[in-house]
Amino acid sequence: MVRPTSRVSKVLMTGPLAPFADAYALELKHRCYTSLTSVNQLRQVARLSNWLEVRRLGVAELTGERVEEFLAFQRGAGRHRAQWSRPGLLCLLDVLHRLGLAAKEPVRVGSPTDVLLDSFERYLLAERGLAVGTARGYVCHAARFLAGLSPSGLADVTAADVTRAVLRESGAVSVSATQNFVAGLRALLRFCFVEGLMHVDLSRAALPVTGRRRSALPQGITRAEARALLESCDRRSALGRRDYALIPPISVRRSPPICGGGARPATGGRCSCMPGRRSARSRRARSPRPCVGRAGEQG
Repeated sequence: MVRPTSRVSKVLMTGPLAPFADAYALELKHRCYTSLTSVNQLRQVARLSNWLEVRRLGVAELTGERVEEFLAFQRGAGRHRAQWSRPGLLCLLDVLHRLGLAAKEPVRVGSPTDVLLDSFERYLLAERGLAVGTARGYVCHAARFLAGLSPSGLADVTAADVTRAVLRESGAVSVSATQNFVAGLRALLRFCFVEGLMHVDLSRAALPVTGRRRSALPQGITRAEARALLESCDRRSALGRRDYALIPPISVRRSPPICGGGARPATGGRCSCMPGRRSARSRRARSPRPCVGRAGEQG
């Protein structure tokens, strides 16, 4: 069976990036992008090319900072998350770098925190083999954790500091976002221990976060609700007595069952008007015996 192909297989591209559309599409194919995903990536590059043309920027001025600025522009324009992709634009930068056209990234001398985050990102990409988007997400989580530390930095970090950071994050974002924060925080703490920046591996101090309920047990009901539930059973009928008997034992004192005539039994046990279960012996004793002998004679 032939797999269906996308109806839109070509993207009209204008602007400074139009001459490199074929080379970019070939690189996407080498990276095992599907046909439909490649079309979406080419559409994004076409928007980037128009964005550069409006700002009178050339290919040589396309850098990582320009890419981040364009991504912020797309988010601000209200485009859905599926319509923009940072890895796709970084793939374009790789193509331009290989062709010797893109500008080289300037060497920035940042703070010790920036140097640590850059080393952490290289560790995630090279040693852990994470995707670019996942690595950058971990770096953002690590930056938030480092921003909440004391001026002494990582030297005096304790398990209590890690727990407070997780609790602070859980109170501000959703459960899934907190889970991602914990994953990035664990990776950072493990990296700092491997690099000798911390004497103790505190990655286990970042406890996992679950989205389940705190207790799997069902919630109880009040005594008034239980009494109302019992009183709703009409024990003057067979169905009501059945419903009353099916209710599990609860912490409300049940009154003796009411008979069909409205009387209550003097002692506990089954009421005489309610159908009871007979033993096999009693059923055999009450069942009529078959006639034995000649016709007309009773056994």
